[in-house]
Amino acid sequence: VTVTEPVVTDPVTTEFSSSLNKRWHARSFDLEASEGPVSAVLEAVGKGRKRSRAAVVELTVFDADGRVVARTAGSSMLRLDAALPAGGSRWEVSGDPASFSLAVTHLP
Repeated sequence: VTVTEPVVTDPVTTEFSSSLNKRWHARSFDLEASEGPVSAVLEAVGKGRKRSRAAVVELTVFDADGRVVARTAGSSMLRLDAALPAGGSRWEVSGDPASFSLAVTHLP
């Protein structure tokens, strides 16, 4: 009898940062990851006159075919937990003018 243990890989974190403004209302990032659980944290800081207020932003995750896999919206700091299908994904941040950072923890 031969027993094969599954290969366990540790999650990795991929970070993206950019900004939204009057001209660019949305930014997107492509992510290659294995099928499985994913956790993301989006931190946004308002720009211009809204700097003293929390920025209202939305985070949307699309699969390789462009279908929405997960979405969340809110102010300042967002957390999203979802399951990614096999294939690539596109992560889109949209909303108020803001500087933001997005950290996505996923299986490689």
